[in-house]
Amino acid sequence: MKKLLAALVLALALSGFASAPVRAAAPAAPDFNANPVLSSIGKMGAHLYYMGKRYGVDGWFIVKDKQVQIAYATPDNKAAIIGALFGEDGENLSVLQVHNLMDSNKDVADLINKIQQEQAAMSQVGSPPDAQAKPKTGDGLPAAPLSPGDRLMHDLAATASIVVG
Repeated sequence: MKKLLAALVLALALSGFASAPVRAAAPAAPDFNANPVLSSIGKMGAHLYYMGKRYGVDGWFIVKDKQVQIAYATPDNKAAIIGALFGEDGENLSVLQVHNLMDSNKDVADLINKIQQEQAAMSQVGSPPDAQAKPKTGDGLPAAPLSPGDRLMHDLAATASIVVG
């Protein structure tokens, strides 16, 4: 979740997000408890913020313990898809939805602004060198085989719109 939040923060920063956005009206939220996956996430203490409907799925911005996740409820409300939603032209629709959510929800805007400030402070200090860094191949991947999840994270990191990790 921290990686997704970092990706969203970076994507929002790169998209020219202003620190004092004009507040827009929030879309009417369906009851997330109608979806068993989202309901169980809510019961674990997470806060769910509705981002709107795109391509027939309801988007949710989920925050728990300063970690975030994006989920999309299926139209039948029997399942949820975790991750970013991309449009047919490759545009990261999740970033646009989070941007709109920040415009309409001060709590979310404050949370993301605070994290942006923390990340900026950390980047000024610098991070310690990775003592366990693995040799990389020509495409930036570790020389050892990657799991499908690690490969996905690498591919997402290589996209033009978000950085993961």
